[in-house]
Amino acid sequence: MGKLFEELKHRKVFRVAAIYAVVAWVLIQVADTIAPMMNLPESAPRFILFVLAILFPVALFLAWAYEVTPEGVKADTSIQVIQSTTSSTDRNLIYAILVLVLLVAGFQAADRFSVGDEVNSNASTTLSSPTPGTGNGKVTRALINLGSMQRRPIENLFTDFDFTPDGTKLVYSSYANGNSQLHVRSLDSLDSRSIFQSRTISAFSPKVSPSGEEIVFITSRGTLYRMPITGGTPTRISSEKGHAGYAWLDNQNLIAAQLGIYAAGFVSLRLSDGAEEPLALEGEIEGSQYRNPQLLPGNEFLMYSIQVANSNNPHVGIADLSSHQSRILLQDAFAATYVPSGHIVFMRGNDLWAVAFDLDNRAVVSQEVLLIRGVENYSQQMFAVYSISPTGQLLYVPGGDQFSALSNSELVKIDDAGQESVIDLPPQRYTDYQISPDGSQLAMTVNEAGGRDIWVYHLQRGTLSKVTFSGDSRNAIWSVDGESLLYEDGSSGRGLWKIKANGLGLAEQLIATPGRAIPRAISPDGSKLVFRHEPGGSGGFNLNMLSFANAEVSQQVLIGSEFDEEGAAISPDGSWLAYSSTESGRDEVYVRPFPNVDDDKIQISSDGGGEPQWSADGSTLFFIDDSETALVSVPVSFESGFSFGLPTTLALVPAGRADSPTYTIFPDSKSVLIKRNTGADGSSQSGSRIVNAVIVENWLEELKRLVPVPE
Repeated sequence: MGKLFEELKHRKVFRVAAIYAVVAWVLIQVADTIAPMMNLPESAPRFILFVLAILFPVALFLAWAYEVTPEGVKADTSIQVIQSTTSSTDRNLIYAILVLVLLVAGFQAADRFSVGDEVNSNASTTLSSPTPGTGNGKVTRALINLGSMQRRPIENLFTDFDFTPDGTKLVYSSYANGNSQLHVRSLDSLDSRSIFQSRTISAFSPKVSPSGEEIVFITSRGTLYRMPITGGTPTRISSEKGHAGYAWLDNQNLIAAQLGIYAAGFVSLRLSDGAEEPLALEGEIEGSQYRNPQLLPGNEFLMYSIQVANSNNPHVGIADLSSHQSRILLQDAFAATYVPSGHIVFMRGNDLWAVAFDLDNRAVVSQEVLLIRGVENYSQQMFAVYSISPTGQLLYVPGGDQFSALSNSELVKIDDAGQESVIDLPPQRYTDYQISPDGSQLAMTVNEAGGRDIWVYHLQRGTLSKVTFSGDSRNAIWSVDGESLLYEDGSSGRGLWKIKANGLGLAEQLIATPGRAIPRAISPDGSKLVFRHEPGGSGGFNLNMLSFANAEVSQQVLIGSEFDEEGAAISPDGSWLAYSSTESGRDEVYVRPFPNVDDDKIQISSDGGGEPQWSADGSTLFFIDDSETALVSVPVSFESGFSFGLPTTLALVPAGRADSPTYTIFPDSKSVLIKRNTGADGSSQSGSRIVNAVIVENWLEELKRLVPVPE
């Protein structure tokens, strides 16, 4: 052993090992410091450690095998070895150096790879969080596994979330297999607890009350619900108006944005009874969209996102709630959040930015600084998936904009057990889809760069065939025998046309119209066609009827008014017409005798509705319930006139209507076909994936370093 130590000492192996360990430690500390400043990947310091560990034995080998001499580097075997006895002091020094090397290497490996395991775990939890602003906590990043999810049907997002006021828990939403859920998760736990699950109520944008005891969430149609954070049955906040985002004013009141194309500004909303009081802002522009309200400390000023009418970019505005005066605070920005460190954090494009903010004077006092590239968002609603806890944690989902007006779509079949299957079609923009009377074929409009035409897909054979070639054909419905398609064509003047479903032969024009003519329903005997007609002028869309008798085609107005009529469907026995109308101020579903529509009128929906369709046996009427964007079924009876029962919710569906129906029913009435947009990355909306959110501990320390607040 003494000879071995003497040889190691002679060949300077211990000296090289000690120097290598110290240099490696310095390099790793430098990399750890500059990586965030240079926006390097978080794995960069661990990669450097890995490389240094691989090179360590190489350095020891070179120290053993070679010696630096006045004549240059020579193999150590050519250097004369001086035989001597190693003193105990030398041995103690060698032992000390060896222990030092092992301690440094062990510390670095434990520090790096334990953090690495935490970051890459599929179910990681957060680290303990010191009080923000003290400077005592190290900024760390980790992943939180929020579980397997599908994209929501409306805005293509997987989830959104909010922290409890004490920063110890996370409330988040999910969607999978037709079920909308809310979960609560303690940040010191690997598990979450489901507090709400429904196939009939879509729940997203949960926000925790100031007391931490209650949650309010919003549905895809802007309906607000409240429920205890411990779980239970949600209570609808009884307002007939839809909302587009909200903020807690106190434990019993909200500030909510009004929903609608022509709605502007905000309302204060009382939770107990849903009573609203307008908070009209000076200088409001009709048609502007308001989103993401947030009350600044003191509840005297409101910050919000605004898409000004006829403009391309959103902005962040601020309003005085006492004077109602408002102004633009940040250009080309949305989804802003005030942070107690004296900053406003906001989205610009797909990235998270920040600026120092003087709360007393409501003024921006620094340059805008890019913080994080790539945060998932939905630009159409000026919404982003990030949240900042009261204790200084940042949580976000990496990604980009999930809205695309030209995105491809997929068609999904849902059976009566809730099982989903995606129709095997190539990626395209599909609209206006209709099942053939025998359930074997699907007619639909395919939207391409050069225009749109009608195609037919054979469900069993899996073949897709183009039927029309005009470049402006759409909204096809099937003839009673399933041999032909009747459709709208605008390529050479408006009108209704007919063509063989197999594409053979020339198209036949049934009627020419000055405005749009959209076929909606054909009577069981094929003698009458109801279509949606745009007469022009100040009136809305009417329902007109074509009659076919003795090779003659005649037209008449069936239901005409200053309101919009839509979604006509004729019962299988040909005696009733279901449709929707805006005569009450919003779409509702009505039923009238057919064709003598003036004999009676019965309102079916009570909370907004449209797109009625009959089951094949006429015992059920389906329609879209506007309050939840859900497909519902209503039992009907014709024994003594017409009567109907209570609606049953079947599935949540994406918003549609007017020119693009939301669903079609298979002839057996046991399955429904709906359309879903694919993700911005082309991914299937029906496919599930594990969603990991990034959590940054002690993030306010990093924010204050990157965006200093002036003294």
